[in-house]
Amino acid sequence: MNYKKDWIPNLKSKNREKTSKRPEILGIATEYYQNLYQSRKGEQVINDYSSINKDEIKPILKYETIKSIQSQKLDKAPGSDLITNELLKTTSPVIAPRLTDLFNEILENETIPEDWTKSIIILLHKKGDKGDIGNYREFNKTYYIGFVDFNKAFDTLEHDYIWDALKRQGVQAKYIRIIKNVYAASTAQVKLESTGNEFPITRGVRQGDPISPKLFSAVLEMIFRNLNWTRMGLNINGQNLNHLRFADDLILFSEDAGTLGLMLQQLSNESAKAGLSMNLTKTKIMTNAQLTVNNEQIIVNNEPIEYVNGYIYLGQLISADDCMNKEIERTITNTWKRFWSLREIMKDTDMPMTGKKKKFETCIIPCLLYGCQTWALTERQENKLKVCQNAMERSILGIKRRDRVKLQEIKKKTKFKNVHTIYRQLKWRWTGHMLRESTEKWTRIVTEWYPRYTRRKRGRQTKRWEDDSNKIAGQVWTRLAKDRNT
Repeated sequence: MNYKKDWIPNLKSKNREKTSKRPEILGIATEYYQNLYQSRKGEQVINDYSSINKDEIKPILKYETIKSIQSQKLDKAPGSDLITNELLKTTSPVIAPRLTDLFNEILENETIPEDWTKSIIILLHKKGDKGDIGNYREFNKTYYIGFVDFNKAFDTLEHDYIWDALKRQGVQAKYIRIIKNVYAASTAQVKLESTGNEFPITRGVRQGDPISPKLFSAVLEMIFRNLNWTRMGLNINGQNLNHLRFADDLILFSEDAGTLGLMLQQLSNESAKAGLSMNLTKTKIMTNAQLTVNNEQIIVNNEPIEYVNGYIYLGQLISADDCMNKEIERTITNTWKRFWSLREIMKDTDMPMTGKKKKFETCIIPCLLYGCQTWALTERQENKLKVCQNAMERSILGIKRRDRVKLQEIKKKTKFKNVHTIYRQLKWRWTGHMLRESTEKWTRIVTEWYPRYTRRKRGRQTKRWEDDSNKIAGQVWTRLAKDRNT
């Protein structure tokens, strides 16, 4: 299987001098990543975890191995052994018993295969100057929101902080020792047309390893446990919502600028202990307050943080203003890009409509309705989604608007599900799921929250999230939504 690689025509050295010589490019990349993965804490302290959590570790079962293999994502670059996830999934019934035996042997002896400690780094360009190696990767209640971004978050975690975080969160000592053994002798090489020199990795978590996000989450959990924010955040029914996190995507909440600035500074200080550094140019602030010239500025590490009117978080636009129009336009634009990326299938006159229908409903509709469970659409906005789908169906059939073909005739030929029907089904299904969850979850708390001491503004009101459910099921929508059969 061939994997796309970016051809790197040139790179800039630390002195900002550009070179196009292949050995020098490989040397620059190797030096950059060797420095990136080098611990800033010097020699690592070897802690003894033999005295903690001596609970018996049960052996790994074959079905657990198969389940883990089947959960891996497809179309991912393989390691040095060139074994892909597609191959593992296809052969899982055959290889699972042997892999299970191997895993249990490692669990017993705590000895890691040498191949597990070696990594190959392939450079993928993100955006910006291709000559810069740093651009390659692997309601009327006043609120202030901080969108936090870290520099190379997964690559800079200090290993001793990871082990300490796992220990404090109750992970058995044997598991900690095994994970430590994987990282203890870890090395990497940069691979372009040729392979660079091998160098040790003394910080960061392994890219593509299924356990890496869990290790990162454990570190973040430790960081936030060390922050005393119980009295900070937005007061919602007597509880303070001060942050949300999804992997390394963090949001902080506050009712005033001063407190948010304090929270950002404390987070920056505590994160630095784990090896994380806040990217202050990409960290942004959003508020619905009326800003003044001087007294609302937030300074972190002696740098001002920029205010923005909107921010893309987890693929959706968040804005203090009514952002649904912008979000729908952005979603439609992205959906058309997705549609044209599949034009060889969608415009193929020899492919049966059933195949196009399946591809449309599995690849196009999810893009058009991404995050729709949180939407509150007006009829006009909902109509824009319908217009988008109708235009795509005409394109699939090769019908122009000037052909004056009735929409009913087009629908008879395509037999695609209507986007507005799918939208309502998805939102209703998620509503029921949310209401059946624990009352202690923030999704449930915020949904049932009615701010006190505030009133809705005069004139036409902005549509609320619950209005769709109220319109469909009336005042008892919360009771009906909990029923899986409705």
